[in-house]
Amino acid sequence: MMKQWITSALVAASALSAVPAHAAFTLYPAPGTQNPVTYSATAANNGFLRTLFVSKSAAYTSKLGVFVNGVDRGFGLNNQTASFGQMHNFGSVNAGDTIEYYIFVTNTNQTFRMNSALNPHKFKHFWRSAYSGTDFGGTVNGQYYSVEDIKGGGDRDYNDFAFVSTTAPVPEPATWAMMILGFGLIGGALRQAKAGNPTRRAFA
Repeated sequence: MMKQWITSALVAASALSAVPAHAAFTLYPAPGTQNPVTYSATAANNGFLRTLFVSKSAAYTSKLGVFVNGVDRGFGLNNQTASFGQMHNFGSVNAGDTIEYYIFVTNTNQTFRMNSALNPHKFKHFWRSAYSGTDFGGTVNGQYYSVEDIKGGGDRDYNDFAFVSTTAPVPEPATWAMMILGFGLIGGALRQAKAGNPTRRAFA
């Protein structure tokens, strides 16, 4: 009985730790045209600023960076080496802190910022939409970003570097897996103990 419980728990843990099926992220709705929206962002709460990699369709290599309250916190994810769900922590933020992402394209030595006024030709290189889903092993609420990596926008389909940004806690798939494994082992042990020691009723 105990062996069966351990096996079931391990199977459940393995399933949780695997990469889940990807939900339909909100893609840029007007490929071939420049996104007309200029974005600004602030931290919704105190916490850690985390980015989770989604996808890329670019041949160029881009590194993701961020300014928090105008201070550069350096690079995080790399669109050519990151895998789906890979996370980078840019450090702590407080509610109301300004957040501005940028990418540095190593092939062309160019930087493109979320603040389009600072880009060559003031082109809007970022697309953003709200995100809430369980693609990363648990519920994540934040913003989905996708970026153009060529001066002037290239093909303007905004899919060269896609990621999710959040300041909320991000559940780790391995953490969920260990919790399920722990519950399975405890449940199995309790059932085995109950089977070997039937409850005795006291009569007055």
